[in-house]
Amino acid sequence: MNKKTRKASKELTIVANVIFTCGLIIGSIVVILGVFSITTGQNSNFSGVLSLSGISAIIVGIIIMLWHYVLYAVLEGFSALVANSDRGETINAMYELNDTLKKYMESNK
Repeated sequence: MNKKTRKASKELTIVANVIFTCGLIIGSIVVILGVFSITTGQNSNFSGVLSLSGISAIIVGIIIMLWHYVLYAVLEGFSALVANSDRGETINAMYELNDTLKKYMESNK
């Protein structure tokens, strides 16, 4: 593998790991705040509003974690493509995938 290719692949992997870790941390904090909002709101007069905001915070936290996982998976995929970009087989596989997708799209018209 080429030296620049190896370096680019490692950098993409590092960026993907940082994004995934940040997403997990931020999402976990939002989920914990949502749970805290639900548990503290049970004794107040506005418990319905607080539990609704707590549930929405939990949902937003889960969405944040899932979105960062999607970004992680995409960047890891690009990293694998960059790592294998020196090989002609990868290029041929990409062309075959493109042809397959074109045939699939044409058959669904």
